[in-house]
Amino acid sequence: MNVVLNITLPPDTPLEITNSVSKRIENLISKYQEVKDIAVSVGSTGDSSGVASIESLGTYINLE
Repeated sequence: MNVVLNITLPPDTPLEITNSVSKRIENLISKYQEVKDIAVSVGSTGDSSGVASIESLGTYINLE
């Protein structure tokens, strides 16, 4: 069984904050013995000036 957790953070969230949120989620989820694998995907968007904001992340969880 697979579970997908998508989180959207406020626009222009710094990469450091997005990484921190991602690590907290991974730490919480990995405590369950049913969790086999965790993969995280961080999404970025850019405006016309080319400045990127990191505002979304997807966590893919593979359960036994």
